[in-house]
Amino acid sequence: MSGWAAILGAARVEHERFERACSAPRAAQIALLERILSDNAGTEFGRAHGFARIDTVDRFRARVPVRDYDGLWPWIECAAAGERGVLTTERVIAFEETGGSTSGRKLIPYTQASLAAFRAAVLPWLFDLADERPATFDGRAYVALSPVARATKPMTAGPLSVPR
Repeated sequence: MSGWAAILGAARVEHERFERACSAPRAAQIALLERILSDNAGTEFGRAHGFARIDTVDRFRARVPVRDYDGLWPWIECAAAGERGVLTTERVIAFEETGGSTSGRKLIPYTQASLAAFRAAVLPWLFDLADERPATFDGRAYVALSPVARATKPMTAGPLSVPR
């Protein structure tokens, strides 16, 4: 299991953090929402939805409607064209292009925070797997990631259509 030691060490830390959050899930979720709203109140999206004036979950639900991808596209398009402070104050570091099962390709923006959130979701699961099924981590592992061998493409500026 020596090759897994560093990964499972990180997984243990995230698992402990997750367990603490699970002891008071509503408080953890509200704290996360407050941080997201505070950090992004000055963005185009945050101003359009009054993030600075949202102080409850009910106000969030009232001010920020559930949207499909097309409803978010104007903001994503601006971010892909290089405009900063559109969806997040944090710099977008990459876009993943999906196949788009319903309406063609879709661009998913990534920031350091979104990658950290992904790790914070996956690592507790990995720790639990190692705890419940330690033999899973004996020997070698084969991991396949998608997309395979796709060249990166620079984002090109197109018509900007953020509702302002």
